[in-house]
Amino acid sequence: MRGWAEYHWAVLLDNIGEDPAGALPRYETALDIATRTGDGYFESYIIRHLAPHREPAERIATLRRSLHLRAALGARPQTVAAQALLADNLPEDDPERAELIRTLRPGAEELGIGWLVPDN
Repeated sequence: MRGWAEYHWAVLLDNIGEDPAGALPRYETALDIATRTGDGYFESYIIRHLAPHREPAERIATLRRSLHLRAALGARPQTVAAQALLADNLPEDDPERAELIRTLRPGAEELGIGWLVPDN
């Protein structure tokens, strides 16, 4: 329970309070709890929110890990969202980006997640 409280507090600080410096230690505490308890689902959420605070190469690796964790758990809506976010962070000419968009589109359509269906 503490991990989720730390995570939600971090999200509020980061996204509403615009205080990433205050959010980062709470994300890290939540991540420590998630990894210690082997909660890959929770970890996927935390690292997805940590990724924007990382340098580009680490950001991409973090987003890939979040995607892989979600896919391994069979969390389809979360996997589609992770594919979209990773694709959005890759260069437009990156073949991985094109493949992510190609594979996420049917899932987003099937699940009725219209805002995740890319226009291109």
